[in-house]
Amino acid sequence: MGALAAVVAAALACSTVHLEAMDTRIRDNRASGDGGGLHASAGASTVLEASALVSGNLAGAAGGGARVEGGAAMTVLSSARVANCSSRSGGGVSVAGDGSRVVLDDDV
Repeated sequence: MGALAAVVAAALACSTVHLEAMDTRIRDNRASGDGGGLHASAGASTVLEASALVSGNLAGAAGGGARVEGGAAMTVLSSARVANCSSRSGGGVSVAGDGSRVVLDDDV
């Protein structure tokens, strides 16, 4: 069972930190704003790897699976899956703002 957030990131929100998730499930979460599963901002660094699964998340705005903004970075490696929905943009991943970036490996 997932979580429900009023504004951003139903499951995880990170700002100015490094988050590394391995063999992790971020699924079935809902946010009325950005980042249904994960919201990274303000220079945060996020790595999802080793069969991490981000699925079934929903954002009322941008980034159903993940929203990356404000100079944050996300790297998705080694069989991570992204299968999510957004009512505005970036069903899987939404990237916005100068310096924000997402790196995807071959099995995404």
